[in-house]
Amino acid sequence: MPNWSSDNTKKPAMMSRMSVCAPNAIAPPTTVAVATKPPMLTPTSLMIVITATAQITPDGCVVWAPTQNPGGTQATAARIVGVPPDKVTVNTTLLGGGFGRRGEIDFIVDAVETAKAVGAPVKLMWTREDDIQHGFYRPATYNVFRAALDGGGMPVAWSHRIVGPGILAQKGRMPGNTTVDPAAVSGARDLPYDIPNLPSIAGIARARHQLRRSPRPPSAPISREMSQIGTTITAPTRK
Repeated sequence: MPNWSSDNTKKPAMMSRMSVCAPNAIAPPTTVAVATKPPMLTPTSLMIVITATAQITPDGCVVWAPTQNPGGTQATAARIVGVPPDKVTVNTTLLGGGFGRRGEIDFIVDAVETAKAVGAPVKLMWTREDDIQHGFYRPATYNVFRAALDGGGMPVAWSHRIVGPGILAQKGRMPGNTTVDPAAVSGARDLPYDIPNLPSIAGIARARHQLRRSPRPPSAPISREMSQIGTTITAPTRK
């Protein structure tokens, strides 16, 4: 498990969303609700296990795979076989559940390299155990939520801080003017509730450990879940 302690949530971080916030909006004597969610490492657990079929032809390669990354599949197969990309045909089959996991190309590499080595068409199929143990994890984040409540128990200020690795960063697709990965914080940044003070939604601090993970589903489901937890813990105080 990554050593992502709650101390990391106290470090300075860039904000992904900022609105007008009254000074000390979340401070005594205001009633404050607090919740934390530690990192959880979970595999994507696709409906259909990872599979790919590859055939090396005299002038190129043919791949059949439920891939979310046909361009990357074509480029990768071309590199392994040693042919131009236009000599590689990628047949994208039904995904059987993707969620970003099939955007990775590890299983494409396995199929193409094996077909090249044995000189025959190869169908690769991971076992469920392989997928769970050696696949890509969903991004793990540490979340701290705080909300200030008015006399009626309604939230008047809302703070959500997230510590975790970037998602777009590992792919080299981060926006140039920020260190906040928009895909990692969308569930917290796009808050659907009308709350007057949002002082620090989804500030991100860099985690020390970068784990093997798929780009989607990103942290949006986790941060969105945390937002729902926030509405749940404030509900009992409402009159």
